[in-house]
Amino acid sequence: MNALKLRPLTSSLFTASAVACALSHSACTRSGSAKAQESTAPPLHVETADSFVVDAPILLHLTGSLKGMKMADLAANATGRVVKTFVERGDEIKEGALVAQLDTSAASLALKQARVDLRTQETQEAINHAECARQERLFATGAISPAAYESDTAKCKTAPLVRESAEAREEIVAKNVGDGTIRAPFGGVVSERFVEVGEYVQPQSKVIALAQTRELRLELTVPEASVASVRQGADITFKVAAYPDQTFHGMRRFVSGAPRAATRASPRGAFTQEERSGRPSPPRSSTGAGPPPGRAHRP
Repeated sequence: MNALKLRPLTSSLFTASAVACALSHSACTRSGSAKAQESTAPPLHVETADSFVVDAPILLHLTGSLKGMKMADLAANATGRVVKTFVERGDEIKEGALVAQLDTSAASLALKQARVDLRTQETQEAINHAECARQERLFATGAISPAAYESDTAKCKTAPLVRESAEAREEIVAKNVGDGTIRAPFGGVVSERFVEVGEYVQPQSKVIALAQTRELRLELTVPEASVASVRQGADITFKVAAYPDQTFHGMRRFVSGAPRAATRASPRGAFTQEERSGRPSPPRSSTGAGPPPGRAHRP
């Protein structure tokens, strides 16, 4: 009974040993094939390069407005009726060019009177000096008393003051006549004209709006978090809607010293752009539609 039971067990062990040898032979065959393929594969070419540190620029994409480097609403600085205008909207004028002429007929008459008064005072001063010289000689000889001498020579001390007052009056009236001719304080483009012939103006009345466009100013609002990235002399590159295919350049000129309280935006920086061919169109005055906004970034 025991011999009969051991015989099947021996057969099973023989079968398992055969299967293990077969599997081992297969694995060895595959390993040898893989090694053969690896030994025949071509070597890979690898290029090397030196590493170094590069400072990458910080770009700020902002929206701003182009304005003239100088912009002013020219005041009349005189009182009178406009009798003639010399400029029209869109005209490019030079410094000192005639803008408008006021009626200065009354001021001209006052100037004539002031000049006559000045000559009268100068003549009276000469007469007083001659009289004082005569009184000096009389007092030296004892012909007049000290009281009479002081009374007669007092007008010689006040005569120069009266003459200076007449001179100041003549200068004031002459200035009024000159202010009747309104001239441009600087060269630029007339973006608006506020007066017409026949209108009566006061010294604070606006005559024209003048913008200097030979050099432009780009005003940007920088977020407060980016203020530290805006440095002096930074290069500005921007585009405008009127010239979408052109890129313009400028340089940071200044930054306002305080942020806006409402938006907590950073100081508004002003940037300049030199004149070049195909520059952005001149800005208009604050009373009309403004220029197309410019989009800028700062490296």
